[in-house]
Amino acid sequence: MSKLYQYHTLGNSFILFDWSEKQINKINAALNHPEYKKIIHQICNDFNVDGVVIIQSIAQSVKILMFNADGSAGSMCLNGLRSVAHYLLEHYDFPHQFILSMFEYHVPFEIDKENMILRVSFSRYEKPLSITVNDQKISGHCVNLGNPHFVILKQVSLSWLKQYGSLIEKHEAFPGRTNIEYVWINADESRKRNMPVCSALFFERGCGHTLSCGSGAAAIMRFLYHEQHVGLNQKVLINTEGGEILSYVDNDDVIVQTVNMKQIIGINIHDSHLSCFTDKWKRILQLEDD
Repeated sequence: MSKLYQYHTLGNSFILFDWSEKQINKINAALNHPEYKKIIHQICNDFNVDGVVIIQSIAQSVKILMFNADGSAGSMCLNGLRSVAHYLLEHYDFPHQFILSMFEYHVPFEIDKENMILRVSFSRYEKPLSITVNDQKISGHCVNLGNPHFVILKQVSLSWLKQYGSLIEKHEAFPGRTNIEYVWINADESRKRNMPVCSALFFERGCGHTLSCGSGAAAIMRFLYHEQHVGLNQKVLINTEGGEILSYVDNDDVIVQTVNMKQIIGINIHDSHLSCFTDKWKRILQLEDD
């Protein structure tokens, strides 16, 4: 039986499959199955999660795949990687410093009893951009984290984001669709904490509104630094609906994120909870014994 867990990480929820002991031909057969995207979409609906994370291997290096709630493939998910890092520490007695890879992107982790720190070296500010949605002009900034982000410095309501998020995500300016971050500075909290404190709302491509987005928080940090809202090594607290991320840009132009380990929870999914999986699905998803 494959190891199957549900993770709650900073408000993002994932189903995690550990296929590290599966043969590569069986993994490829599952990923190439014509019903695979449909199954992933249904799993996300049934378990009310934002996506599915698959650990392909841990032998030479840890390789990970990510799928969004609509079944589409994800290219980068920092909260998904946090979930995997937590899982590896809990179940494989991993060292407290290691690197996780998703496609060509590599993310170093450093973990102690209280905090999980990761470093993102591949963020890139691209350009300012204005688009029109339902006669409303929306001005933001395009940032690349291995996936596209559109960061807008403006406070909006959650109901507004849910109404217009999909229209922005699928706007013709973003041929591959985009992730969306609305961010604003919380002046009162900034004074209390003696550091910049931001509030953020997220709308992820392939998922819709989510309580948090790790790569979205990194995109916000890249935007804030590029536009000189914050300086080098200046720490910023990013408040998401799902938790807090402490972040800064270091001397090597790397984005550093720190989260408290209490914000990451993994739960084993027992056989009794798999009633939504048909026998056919279990075969496709490698949930049966080899």
